[in-house]
Formats: sequence, structure tokens, C-alpha cells
Amino acid sequence: LLQQMSKRLEVSEKQTATVAYSSITKRITSYLSSLIINKKDKPIRVELPMTRKDLASYLGTTPESITRGFHKLEKQGVIKSISARNIQINDLNAL
Repeated sequence: LLQQMSKRLEVSEKQTATVAYSSITKRITSYLSSLIINKKDKPIRVELPMTRKDLASYLGTTPESITRGFHKLEKQGVIKSISARNIQINDLNAL
């Protein structure tokens, strides 16, 4: 029980620090990195397990900021939006 609580507290502290000190693009890239299961698959694709509105709430921002962050990363060539919930990672090192 203590081990599980410790693990949850660690995740919560990491999320709080990320929200407090990171830019929205950094928060998005960090989140996308956590979703990557198999780095050997080419191209790397991740499926968002929640809506962008819920993602905004999870990352401590607004849906508009999430949209702008995704667009910025797409302009930089880091990601490509396949659909509303499917993202292709073009530059894993940039994450």
C-alpha cells in the first residue's frame, strides 16, 4: 500500500512541477513521450487516450493552448496530426 501511494505521489509531484515550470509545448512533448510504447515501430504513432479538452485540463492549460501547442510542434516538424486523437511522431529526439 505504501509503495503504491509513494508511486502515485511521485507522479503527482512530477505533474505539478511540469505544469508550474514548463511551457505548453514542453508539457505536450513530455506527455507524448510518456505515451510511446514501442520506439522501434516506424513511423511512431500514439493515440491520445482522452480528448484535447481533457488533455488541456490534465496539463493545466486551456484547449486553445493545446491546439496552438500542437500546431507549433507540427510547424516544427516534430509531430503530424493524423486525426484528433492520433499523432505521428516525426522527430523523436525533439521530444
